[in-house]
Amino acid sequence: SEAIVPNGGVAAVPLVEAPDDYREARKQFEIEFFRRQLQRHNGNITHTAKTIGLERQTLQDKLKSLQLSAK
Repeated sequence: SEAIVPNGGVAAVPLVEAPDDYREARKQFEIEFFRRQLQRHNGNITHTAKTIGLERQTLQDKLKSLQLSAK
């Protein structure tokens, strides 16, 4: 199935069913976002933090709260 995107086009990849609960949806988004950014920067926390506009320690704290590893 195709997903409708805001500009009226069609997304190339179907969207995954999002949870109804806001907190769970946000958590899932953050986990995927941080995983992709860390992968993009080969697990380098300093470069990742700088790119996404966070302090290094803030990123480390966030990763810990989400039980994510930079490796």
